[in-house]
Amino acid sequence: NEAIDRWQPGYAYGAWEALTVALREEGFSEDLLVKAGVAGRSRTGRLYDRMRSRVIFPIHDDQGVPRGFAGRLLSGDGPKYLTTPETELYQKRSLLYGLQLAQQPIIDTGRAIVVEGYTDAIAYLDSITKDPNPHVYLGVGDEKASNRNLFGHAVNEVLATMDEPTRRATVRVLDSDLEGNARIVRVKQQLEA
Repeated sequence: NEAIDRWQPGYAYGAWEALTVALREEGFSEDLLVKAGVAGRSRTGRLYDRMRSRVIFPIHDDQGVPRGFAGRLLSGDGPKYLTTPETELYQKRSLLYGLQLAQQPIIDTGRAIVVEGYTDAIAYLDSITKDPNPHVYLGVGDEKASNRNLFGHAVNEVLATMDEPTRRATVRVLDSDLEGNARIVRVKQQLEA
């Protein structure tokens, strides 16, 4: 499937040590796995997989280099989304999911819309080829959208000039829950500041 090749999602098994055992067998040290944010240590010092029973979304920098991961919980207990902890390679505030794929469409159209979810970004960025007047959709969150240096002029133009009916329509289409509505309002306010 073309979307799978482009976005490279994965799956983390529910076992506590599936990935750490496999990576240690490949020669990776325990310290490196912890430092990279792939594994954690229990109070007793035992290594465990940080992400279990999750769909995994690799997070790339603008050059397409994987820097971290986000995992969407499928079953069990834990936060709905879990991301790689801050590391030398992964600084959450400096990355935006999908930017490596959206740069050229942003340049071509001069437009971008930031959405909250990873699957939202996938769905909308993959749909732009069908839209004769596309916007580019990126995820995740309002704090990154307010970083004008990350996006240049494109996001500022789209989100800062959005009138109220357009914003409400965008919320209904992109992120119809109350949290999504609040995020879009905050993004607009931050960009207008």
